[in-house]
Amino acid sequence: MEAPSEKERSLLLQDLLTVCDVGNDVSTCYLAQRTAGFVFGDLCALVNQAIRNAYSRIRKFV
Repeated sequence: MEAPSEKERSLLLQDLLTVCDVGNDVSTCYLAQRTAGFVFGDLCALVNQAIRNAYSRIRKFV
């Protein structure tokens, strides 16, 4: 299985992040550059872990 290109990863990340309310400072282009070699499952795991980390930080304040 061949890993997606940087542009493809950026598009995949955009799609995966549509379920989240992410800030304007989140750059899918930057994330795509930093995730060379990642396949779709890796990107899903990355986004899911980021969501869990965000909820964990929020729960500390509630």
